[in-house]
Amino acid sequence: MFERFTDRARKVMALANQEAQRFNHEYLGTEHMLLGLVKEGSGVGANVLKDLDIDPRQLRLEVEKLVKSGPGMVTATKLPQTPESKKAVQCAIEEARSLNHNYVGTEHLLLGLLCEHDGVAAQVLMNLGLTFERARAKVLDVLGQGVSPNETTTDSVKNRIDAIAGRSTDQKVQVLYERFTDRSRKVMALANQEAQRFNHEYIGTEHILLGLVKEGSGVGANVLKNLGIDLHKVRLEVEKFIKSGPEWVVTGKLPQTPRAKRVIEFAIVEARGLNHNYVGSEHLLLGLIEEHEGVAAHVLMNLGLTLEQLRGAVLNLLGAGVDQDQSEAAAAAKRSGWGMGLRGKPPRTPHARRVLEFADEEAVNMKHNHVGTQHILLGLFRDRECFAAQLLVKLGVSLEKLREEVLNLPGDESPPGEQATDPT
Repeated sequence: MFERFTDRARKVMALANQEAQRFNHEYLGTEHMLLGLVKEGSGVGANVLKDLDIDPRQLRLEVEKLVKSGPGMVTATKLPQTPESKKAVQCAIEEARSLNHNYVGTEHLLLGLLCEHDGVAAQVLMNLGLTFERARAKVLDVLGQGVSPNETTTDSVKNRIDAIAGRSTDQKVQVLYERFTDRSRKVMALANQEAQRFNHEYIGTEHILLGLVKEGSGVGANVLKNLGIDLHKVRLEVEKFIKSGPEWVVTGKLPQTPRAKRVIEFAIVEARGLNHNYVGSEHLLLGLIEEHEGVAAHVLMNLGLTLEQLRGAVLNLLGAGVDQDQSEAAAAAKRSGWGMGLRGKPPRTPHARRVLEFADEEAVNMKHNHVGTQHILLGLFRDRECFAAQLLVKLGVSLEKLREEVLNLPGDESPPGEQATDPT
C-alpha cells in the first residue's frame, strides 16, 4: 500500500505514529495523520492548508478538543491503523489515480483525510471551514492541473502543455521536488552552498553542476567519471565563466534563475522519457546539458560532452547493475517495486518530445479530446529544426496548407467507443 508514497508522505505517516504515541494511544487514527501532515510542514499538503489560511496551532487545538490522552504510556513501536485511517490512505491512493499521478504525496493524504468523513481529521478540518471540494481545488491550483475538480480531458491536456512550456510557478517547481531522490535533493542543497560560496544571490545552472560534482557518489557524478571527466577540472571550467560577487550573501535559501528552473523541468521530462518515477542526479545532469544557454551546458560542452553521449552513458550505467549504494535509481526502483523500463524502449530526442508537445497543443486548439496522428503531423512541421520538418519543407509543404487539409479530412481518429469533437 505504501510503495508509491513519496518521502514526505512516508514522513507524515512516521510523524503520525509519533503523535499517536505522544497521546498514549494504541492506534494510529486520522487525527494523528493530520497532525503528522502539519508537523512535516513543507509538503504540498501542509502548503495547501497554509494557502487556505488554516492555522497549524488552531488545528492542533481542535484535535485536542476531540481526542484525549490515553491512561498509560504506549511501548509499541509501530502502531496499528484504525479502519478510518486505512480508508483515508485508500482514498489518498484513489485521488492520486484520478489525478493521473504515479505517486502518493502529502496532497493526496490531505484529500484522503477529508474524504473519510467518519474520521476525526475530517471533523476537525470541517470545523475549521474546510471542505473536500475547496481543498481539492487548491491542490489542483498548486499543482497547476486546472481550476476545477471537474476538468475535461481537453483541459487536462492543456494544463500539461502549460507546465511543459515553461510557464511553471515556484509552487509547481516545489511540488516537483517530491519526486527527487535523496541524492538529487542533496545536489540542490550543495548548489545553494556553492552559490553562497561565490557570494551569489541566486542558484544558477553552474551551481547545480558544482553541487552534482561535490555530491560525488550519485549516478550523475559516476557518469562523468566513466566518461573520463576529471571532477576537479569541472570546477576549474566553471570558475573561468563566473566570478565571485562583491558581498557576502547571508540568505538561507537562494532563488533559482529561470535557466536553473528549466534545468529541473528538463530533468523531470528526462525522467519521464526513461519511464522513471523519480528524479535522480542522472536526470539533473541531462537537464543541465539540455538547457543550452546555461553556464553548466557550456562547461560540459567545452569538456567534449553532448546530450546524446551523456544519455547513452546514463543508460549504460543504469543497465549494467550498478552497486545499490552508488545508484539512487536502483534504490528508488526497489522501493517502489516498479521496473526501470530501460530495455526495449529507446529514449526520445528533445525534438521528438517537442513534436509531441506541439501535437498536444494542436489537439487542444482543434477541441479534440485525444491526440491523433494528424496532430503529430502538424507537430512535426512546427518544430522547424527537426529533420522531418526540413524534409516537409523540401517537399514544398506549408504549415497553413497542411492544417487546412487536416481540418478538411472527412473522418477522425477517435479513441474506440468515443466520438471526436467537431474541430469547427
